[in-house]
Amino acid sequence: MGRLYCVFSAAMILAGVTMAPGLAGAAEIDEIRRQFHENVGRELANIKDMAAVEEISTRLPGGKTLRQRVKLFTKGSMIRYEAEAALPSGEIIRFLSIFNGEGAWTITPDGKKVEISKDTHGSVRPDPVLKYIELSLGPDSKVVGKEKYEGKHAVIVDNGAGQTLWLEEKSMVPLKLEAPGQIGSRGEWIFQNFKRVSQVADIPHEIKYVAEDVVFYHHVMLVAINAGLEDSLFDPDGLSDIKPESATPMSPAPMPDSPVPQIILPHPGN
Repeated sequence: MGRLYCVFSAAMILAGVTMAPGLAGAAEIDEIRRQFHENVGRELANIKDMAAVEEISTRLPGGKTLRQRVKLFTKGSMIRYEAEAALPSGEIIRFLSIFNGEGAWTITPDGKKVEISKDTHGSVRPDPVLKYIELSLGPDSKVVGKEKYEGKHAVIVDNGAGQTLWLEEKSMVPLKLEAPGQIGSRGEWIFQNFKRVSQVADIPHEIKYVAEDVVFYHHVMLVAINAGLEDSLFDPDGLSDIKPESATPMSPAPMPDSPVPQIILPHPGN
């Protein structure tokens, strides 16, 4: 009887340690962090450069809609962002910005090169592909719940940086991200329609961003990974050689089955 009691007591002690909130929570987030970096981080670490074509529809306060066709190029900390926007009035404006790791420049619609910021991050506009790549689970992350989201089993993580992530329980790809919005409220990113690109990484091709009465819908029409982008693409001196281009027709609304525009060459595997 005494031996049985000792075994029972030891089991209860182990159970108590395992179920202790701090220790159990730490072990749980460590496992999630391991799975996230194994399933997602390892893939994204293999991305040397990326080129993407997006159509973006923005519903503004008052019901007006702004549409954009975007070409995005990234390599390390360097970003090149080209866009043409169709205003509600029907006018089309074009702009191009470069972040080369040291500063940021843009070329205005009338062809002037202007230094706009010392910021080396693409915070001039939130980009869904970049947002996806930058997701991380830092040392202050903790699990705050589990639930079914869009029919998928998800684990909810507070990453300690003011962001809350909904991660698919098996693959650990992000399903949703809540973060402070640009106008004071919390914004919500919803990632959908992941596709394998160049046998390197799974990239979301549909992203929706909601903050108060502003809604951004991104349709990532084409992504090329490790296409060997030249550094000259991110040289601000090259902005002086930019010539005006004719307008690129844009669909009335970005649809998931829209044809891929031949703006950048597809990389094998797309």
